[in-house]
Amino acid sequence: MVQENNEPNDEPIKSDEVIEENVFVDVKGAVHAPGVYEVELGVRVVDVIELAGGFTEEADELAVNLAQQVQDEMVIYTPSLGEEGEVDGIQGTTEKIRINYATKEELETLPGIGPAKAEAILQYLEEQGSFQKKEDLLQVSGIGEKVFTQLKDEIQVP
Repeated sequence: MVQENNEPNDEPIKSDEVIEENVFVDVKGAVHAPGVYEVELGVRVVDVIELAGGFTEEADELAVNLAQQVQDEMVIYTPSLGEEGEVDGIQGTTEKIRINYATKEELETLPGIGPAKAEAILQYLEEQGSFQKKEDLLQVSGIGEKVFTQLKDEIQVP
């Protein structure tokens, strides 16, 4: 699940071996040991919070999706109870739609996105895979510069 930094291995990879990809996740807020952690791609937020020593007594644990899989460069922010305000792009207090994981209903809450464009986004994701940057939305049928300008500040990638 979680690996520590190891020296590079010069041995050739056999064709039947699985290549594991490590990612870096930044843990902030009401945890005992905030910092950057290197973990295997796909581990859950709950595992990274555990690596960070767990929640502090002041943590608002309900603000964090513990079941979410981590991705490279992800920030996991745990607010304190009663903390107000929004931290853009940080899981735990963000109001942005995570475009690669959104449901049709969530997509339809975005400005300029109705049922047809929501379906086009979901179809794109199914056929082409995840968006790597916000601008990739311009490749979706029916989404032009005008619509993209309306929704770019409302979405998060990854």
